[in-house]
Amino acid sequence: MRAVSGLWRWRRNPLRRATDLAEAWLALTALLLVALAAPLIGVLSGSAAHTTLQRSVRAQHQSRHLVTATVVRELDAAPPATDPELLGGDAGSRVLARWTAPDGTG
Repeated sequence: MRAVSGLWRWRRNPLRRATDLAEAWLALTALLLVALAAPLIGVLSGSAAHTTLQRSVRAQHQSRHLVTATVVRELDAAPPATDPELLGGDAGSRVLARWTAPDGTG
């Protein structure tokens, strides 16, 4: 019975005010916007973000290339890390390496 209690605003009733009818239509409009428009806006914004990220990935793939490096020698221990990302984990070892650039320089 509670679910139908809001329908009294649309029935013909001498005690119903014009503001009651306006409130009922406004509530119905708000419900439809939340139920239909919000998911649609979410899908559209998600699609736009996905397209932009894919374009960025394609640009990065075009500007980068795979090279093979050769380790010349191992270097001394690294100085204390100032990068917050390296403070908590293993920074690995430092090496001197050589590789050939795409234009043939080394």
